[in-house]
Amino acid sequence: MLVNLGSPDNPSFLAVAKYLKYFLNEGRVIDLHPVLRFFLVHFIIIPFRTFKAVNMYRKIWEPDGSPLLKYSNDLKNKLEKELPADTDVYLAMRYGNPGLKKCLKELEMKKYGYIKIVPLFPQYASSTSGSIIDKTLKLISRWNFIPDIHVISSFFDKSPYIQSMATLLSRSVNKSSHQHIVFSFHSIPLNHVARSHQDRDCPENDCQHELNNDNVTCYKATCYATARMISQAAGIKENDFTVTFQSRFGRKWLGPFTKDVIKTLPGNGIRNIVVISPSFVTDCLETIIELGQDYRDLFIANGGKSYVLVESLNDNDEWVKGLADITGS
Repeated sequence: MLVNLGSPDNPSFLAVAKYLKYFLNEGRVIDLHPVLRFFLVHFIIIPFRTFKAVNMYRKIWEPDGSPLLKYSNDLKNKLEKELPADTDVYLAMRYGNPGLKKCLKELEMKKYGYIKIVPLFPQYASSTSGSIIDKTLKLISRWNFIPDIHVISSFFDKSPYIQSMATLLSRSVNKSSHQHIVFSFHSIPLNHVARSHQDRDCPENDCQHELNNDNVTCYKATCYATARMISQAAGIKENDFTVTFQSRFGRKWLGPFTKDVIKTLPGNGIRNIVVISPSFVTDCLETIIELGQDYRDLFIANGGKSYVLVESLNDNDEWVKGLADITGS
């Protein structure tokens, strides 16, 4: 069962508001006291962000729905053909449709003896993979018969994923006159990062420079490790790339922020860049609008010349085969 985060059913105000309400009221996404979270979501975020979100969704909406849903469905269908004939592949969304609860009900009725759960997030974060795994296992715990369960909580260090990303990066680099690579990962609150370390913080665990036993569950450490592995596989030197974080909701979020870094690059003599976002396996609002349009315009406005965005893995054939290896292992 592949699980992605989800999207609204359509780009209308009501559908987007409903999606945001469901998504942002999750405790692992905004980990405040429930009363404070309710006030923040219903009286601040939804009233002020929904109209902007509606306009962005309308820009990317396709006849088949949102790109995230389209590519996730295409990936699911291709993966089912790639795996052995006795393996069924399902797709569910943590928020929105096809719903996680409905999908699991179908799996329960089929009485499978073995289920593999695959959140489509390479790097584990509590607000994404953690929320998916938490909700899925709670729903399965109510079944009369609980089958063997295998959860793939992350796959950032799996060779098929790294090589698929490196192939996409190499293609874009070869087609451009780039001077620098920007690896842009989705940001998360700093307090989420801190919980991975117990009594030590990222500098003490050297999260930016190495992956070790003390930081292997740290989101920051796994993001930097992902960038190093992809760049190495693509033949990119360490001095030729920068790791940044995007889509923040506040100041106390993991940085450096992509928006701030991109603004300064032209002033430092870097006017041609390639941008890649390894935390997304399917193109979505954050890749198409934020990286593909907003940050491109920002880079050019500050003196940049060439801005090349690497597409997400989506349903390309190398990734389908790679995911088959990851899920089949």
